[in-house]
Amino acid sequence: MRRLPFFVLALCLLVAAVPPAGAEPVTVPSPLPAGSPAAGEPAAAPQGGNDPLVPPRDKVASFQLDLGSLGTLLLVEGKREGATGHFDELVLASGSVLTPVLKTEGRCLVGTAVGEFTAPGAKDAVLTLDTGGAGGFVDLVLLAVIKGKVVTLWEAEAVKGGRATFEDRTGDGRPELVVRRLAEDMATGEVSPETEVYLFQDGKVTGPVEGK
Repeated sequence: MRRLPFFVLALCLLVAAVPPAGAEPVTVPSPLPAGSPAAGEPAAAPQGGNDPLVPPRDKVASFQLDLGSLGTLLLVEGKREGATGHFDELVLASGSVLTPVLKTEGRCLVGTAVGEFTAPGAKDAVLTLDTGGAGGFVDLVLLAVIKGKVVTLWEAEAVKGGRATFEDRTGDGRPELVVRRLAEDMATGEVSPETEVYLFQDGKVTGPVEGK
């Protein structure tokens, strides 16, 4: 059998490799999964998940309370404090001036209630701050405007299962501060719900009131 010259054989192979006019191109599947970087290309950096500015738990992030000419009470992200990170804080915003009112100190604002506790027309706010520890303990803080300033009028720390509202429990037409909590019997370990009622008298919070 007569052998073809090498250059003729190469020419035949080249012609066979060229697809005819109108033929669809053939796609060779890649051994890499879709979205994988090509060989020699750096992989994309992972996105998010470790941003220290993102709160670790749910909170009332959009809390704001209009106090009229005095300004607006806002929950904002505080300045970084050493290695402890960013703590939220409540400030009174009046124009471009922000006056610190309360630092959360790592606690999460998970509940608020607003009522006319100290006087008719007042905008008093009781805050529920999750301490983040085991046992469902919260801190309760009552803020009020006294003599033109926002002050902490009353607070209770480490209240198990605590929440606070303003309700008229005495029937006098004005709301009282009502605190609901879980009380634990140290002898038996049993837990039962309790309700406490506080009044505002002579410029201060008094109570709890018996039988309310």
